[in-house]
Amino acid sequence: MAAIFITVLLHACAKPVVEVTLDSTLVILEPKRDYSYDHMREKWLVFGDIYETGPRLHVENNEHFLAIAPSSTPFTALRLIKAHLLATPFLSWTWRIAEETQPNSSLRLVLGFIDKTIKNKPWYLSGFWGTDLPPFSRSLTIEWGKSALERGSLRVSKKDQKGRSLAHYIARGGRENQGRWWREYIDLSLLHSKAWPELDMRNTQIVFAGFVINKHHSKLASHIKKISLSR
Repeated sequence: MAAIFITVLLHACAKPVVEVTLDSTLVILEPKRDYSYDHMREKWLVFGDIYETGPRLHVENNEHFLAIAPSSTPFTALRLIKAHLLATPFLSWTWRIAEETQPNSSLRLVLGFIDKTIKNKPWYLSGFWGTDLPPFSRSLTIEWGKSALERGSLRVSKKDQKGRSLAHYIARGGRENQGRWWREYIDLSLLHSKAWPELDMRNTQIVFAGFVINKHHSKLASHIKKISLSR
């Protein structure tokens, strides 16, 4: 077990930070023909059973996407980014949730936020894996809900003893919407102002973004295309 931890730690070192381009966009994920999971691990922080749940590249109607299946353990892949929330407030992505007997999905998107004026300690995982993951004060998880009626709902909870809060947003949901491609486009600044109305967003930065696969009994893969931030 110790050898596995050391191996993952070495792979987590010196990950590049993605910044906003001149056209005010930041591409977090864009599956292409030359994609490989080994190449992805060079740029992303990966936690979990990487050999069992590694994303696979697929092509449909000449478009590339990743198929990501759950496993017996949670799986997280995060991209270190540098972007001001108000400069790139719009998050867009395309996903297709596998048709299952359960209406919700194990696939979630996650983003981390920090403010220049707030002194934050590293995320609880950073003390275990190293300092590659930047400090953050709060995060937003975007989920597929149990019901289509849950779409647009937002709730905030405390996740650890240090009081860092986690907001949960339901972007879509329900079994009736599974098995179809959905193009999503949300205003992160609007969600942030609702989740944390007491905070001034002028100093807020987005420091990481990626996806999480929770433990799930099903082995059916969900699909995801391009994830990006824009103004």
